[in-house]
Amino acid sequence: SDTTIGGFDKWKPGCPCFIRLREALYKAKDLDTFAQILIKDNGGDYANTWFIGDVNSNEIMKLDLGG
Repeated sequence: SDTTIGGFDKWKPGCPCFIRLREALYKAKDLDTFAQILIKDNGGDYANTWFIGDVNSNEIMKLDLGG
């Protein structure tokens, strides 16, 4: 689930969100790794708040991702 953060305009060149998200979904084994993949090379192209759940550990994480 995600929620868009309004009024954010600090875009810089980086890896598009949809590519980082796909990589995180395929490669992350835990929530920390998922967050690291989303944060790396973030260009601020999709500023939002992510709520991510891990069914194996029963943990939920909130990640505010801007630029």
